[in-house]
Formats: sequence, C-alpha cells, structure tokens
Amino acid sequence: LPVFFRFLVQVLKTLESLNKATTLSPNNKLAWAHKTIFLFIMQKYNAASQAFSRSRNISFLKQPCQKALELGTPQTQA
Repeated sequence: LPVFFRFLVQVLKTLESLNKATTLSPNNKLAWAHKTIFLFIMQKYNAASQAFSRSRNISFLKQPCQKALELGTPQTQA
C-alpha cells in the first residue's frame, strides 16, 4: 500500500484502540488522556473537548480545544 494509506490504517486502528480502551474502562483517566491528545492532534476539537471532560490531568489542552471551537476550525466528528 502507498505510505498514505498505511498511515491512515494506523490512525484508524489507533482510534479504534482508544475507543475500545475508554469503553472497557470508562474511569481510566490515562486512556481518556491519550484519546484527548490523539483527537486534538487529528483536529477533532469537539470530540477532544468531550474526551477532555473525562480526564482532568491534561489541563494544558483545555484552552487550545476551546479556542479552536471558538474560531470555528473545520473538523470531523469522532
């Protein structure tokens, strides 16, 4: 497969793993922290903001997520 498609497959597998981790262990703040960071990097700011609410130990992401939402940054849903 071309490099881009291999990358895309890895992104989707990572998101699937994070979704599974937070579903199986909804009180696991570390899983939620990883999911928040991943969604933020993927520019899914609404989803990152929602995931952030489950993990308060990464407060440095709250302001950038809120700012991106205020600016109307294009995004996709998780």
